[in-house]
Amino acid sequence: MIDQEALERAFREEAEELLREMERCALDLDLRLDPGLVQEMFRCAHTLKGSASCVGHERLMALAHEVEALFEAVTTHKRALGRDLAPLALLAVDALGRCARMPNFDDPAPSAEERAFVARITAWLTSTEAVEVEPALAEAPEAAASKRSLRVDVARLDALLNLVGEVAIAQGRVASTVSATQDEAALSSLQDFQGLFLTLQETVMRLRLVPLDPLFDRYRRATRDIAEQAGKRAELVIEGGDVEVDVTLVEALRDPLTHMVRNAIDHGIEFPAQRNAAGKSPVGRVTLRARYDGNFVVVEVSDDGSGMDVKKLVEKAKALGISTGDGPFRTAQDLAFAPGLSTSSEVTRLSGRGIGMDVVRRAIEGLRGSVSLDSRPGKGVTVAIRVPLTVAVIQGFAVDVGAEVYILPLDSVRECLDFDADATVQSDVGGVIELRGRPLPFVTLSRQLGACARTSSRRSIVVLEHAGERAGLQVDGLLGEIQTVIKPLGPLFQQLDEIAGAAILPDGRVSLVLDVANLLRRTQACCHQ
Repeated sequence: MIDQEALERAFREEAEELLREMERCALDLDLRLDPGLVQEMFRCAHTLKGSASCVGHERLMALAHEVEALFEAVTTHKRALGRDLAPLALLAVDALGRCARMPNFDDPAPSAEERAFVARITAWLTSTEAVEVEPALAEAPEAAASKRSLRVDVARLDALLNLVGEVAIAQGRVASTVSATQDEAALSSLQDFQGLFLTLQETVMRLRLVPLDPLFDRYRRATRDIAEQAGKRAELVIEGGDVEVDVTLVEALRDPLTHMVRNAIDHGIEFPAQRNAAGKSPVGRVTLRARYDGNFVVVEVSDDGSGMDVKKLVEKAKALGISTGDGPFRTAQDLAFAPGLSTSSEVTRLSGRGIGMDVVRRAIEGLRGSVSLDSRPGKGVTVAIRVPLTVAVIQGFAVDVGAEVYILPLDSVRECLDFDADATVQSDVGGVIELRGRPLPFVTLSRQLGACARTSSRRSIVVLEHAGERAGLQVDGLLGEIQTVIKPLGPLFQQLDEIAGAAILPDGRVSLVLDVANLLRRTQACCHQ
């Protein structure tokens, strides 16, 4: 018996892949008139029609047939290849996508939008106004190496990662027991097991890695459409699309990158006449670039526009009572991340409410990352986000506070110091110490979290750094490095800004993972009170 639900799910996945490929070809066709791209779009439409017939989606079959005729007219030389085909192909992608994503396939009657689109195809096929151009010679595709692949639901990968985390906890318990026995045979077996487990963990993590290229490709269409809405011209350049990150990170980056690309076009890229007057190409350039930085990945969105209007930004900030020099806005460029602050003189569909970059910063810091901005007058702006390659497993640093254990991301820990009360300026929540001739603010973690501190003669300060900011945490004890599988907290704990998640310790206890970005922000705020 055929599982209709599984069949329809497989159809939708294949349809999305075919539509993405058709959109990529249409965008390339907008840049260069290549008959090979039309042939590829024809193949996609034909395959989509065949897939629709397998699930009984007659409405999509009829629409895909009309789109086939659109491309076939060019491939069979019945219609000249002109620059008017790319916009029509993009409309075809939209129409086919809406039809393919219908919740059910029972209604065969086309919508008014679909009938209007078919009418446009008919008008295009019968028109003779297109200018025929010399077609570009398509390069012969390289022979692809034979490669076996299998689609796996992300939920299954998450379950596999959770199992790896549970095995890590069990491994810690076994290691404690075996170490206490001092049995050489048992210790040797434990070392073998730990080596195999490390290989298993690395393999599972590699399974979760996907390239950024498919995500970046989505913004080619967005760049074209946003520029058109704004009355501008812009193209997207992609660099480093082969950089791989955790699959959950790809989803998390989608909205922040959308804000950044939209801001680059709306605030950065000038109108064609202004660019011509400045000696620039009338077509602005937005660059999406990715690169590795140790265990982090850096994604940059750059534009070649006019740069940030710092004077206007400062004037708007003063009008709203926001000042630079303290807190999170130490420089004028930091004001770009202030909530409610925008340099747009009016609210439009694209901008003006001042929520774009503030949303970006909060989203990236939620991934244990950071955001920076570099503006060059007359040359453009680069916004760089730096996030860990994986958000599921981290190297942590465990600290004692009273009877509880807390975990800090190891990549944020710079050094640890003995706490000297005599050499410290203290307040109710923390204080300031001198570190190599410079003041270092710190907070007492027990007071910050409302925990009971342990009465001990020796305490420590953990020096943390994030996004160029440094501060210290006073803790009761240092437990050292620990590998941590972060587990999300429920809705009850979502309002706790200082907590990023939870982890299970080798002894079975639950430990909270601290959010360094928010801790540092609170520390800076306490020191300026």
